[in-house]
Amino acid sequence: MATLLLGALLACGAKETGHTATSAMPYCEETEDALGWDDASPGGGSTPAEALAVAEGTRAVPLTWSAGGSTGLALTVTRDGSPSWVTSVAVYPDTGGPSPSIGVICEDHLAMPVQVGFVTDDGAFAESWPVVMTWPDPVGAEGVDFYVSSPLESLVGAWRPDDTSVPDLSTYDTVTMAFEGRWISSGAFGTVAVLGEKTGPTTASQTAIEVARWELDGE
Repeated sequence: MATLLLGALLACGAKETGHTATSAMPYCEETEDALGWDDASPGGGSTPAEALAVAEGTRAVPLTWSAGGSTGLALTVTRDGSPSWVTSVAVYPDTGGPSPSIGVICEDHLAMPVQVGFVTDDGAFAESWPVVMTWPDPVGAEGVDFYVSSPLESLVGAWRPDDTSVPDLSTYDTVTMAFEGRWISSGAFGTVAVLGEKTGPTTASQTAIEVARWELDGE
């Protein structure tokens, strides 16, 4: 798992997907060691079961729309496979040619496969995804989190962007949805956003437009 420092660092996902042998872009090289849910983490601290406990189960959460109003949200997290400890090392390829002046921070972490349900009372979202939730190093770092990127056409619920919720999206080359959340001992919080991307011959840009957010006080 990588941490992004804006303007200087490149963020890698839990799985490296964009790197090739001829690419000069830095990336995270990761090694997974299988664990049981009750096994001690090689990094110390929580077992996978203990780390996930803050998020596991179903919780009723208010979802507040950025355009105004709110609806009820049922957030469900269930185990869906075996966890692992991921050792992540930054790699800076030497291709013999120019290399980008950016850096990447890679963090060792627990990886916990789960199914996340995201269902609103008004039918706007009725989503369910396989997700790998992470518990980051350093030891003692609090919380687990998830991030899901979904094409608009893959949404099961009725929500679609309109002039009320987001600006004109026709200027973007691609449009996707981003769902993210984080659970900590004092509660949980997350956002839903539309991501608009523009790609040119030498540059690319992405704009995030927040659609809604949710927050849950600790129990």
